[in-house]
Amino acid sequence: MCFSAEEFDILSLFNQNIRIKTSNLEKFSYICSELVDILSELTF
Repeated sequence: MCFSAEEFDILSLFNQNIRIKTSNLEKFSYICSELVDILSELTF
């Protein structure tokens, strides 16, 4: 496949966005699991 320079820039920006979102999701799910651990220790 052949992309023009502009299309390639848009694609790389899009990929960067996805990477940022997934890393934020990973952090969020990690924090959530930590909170669940703390809550379960408090309640039991």
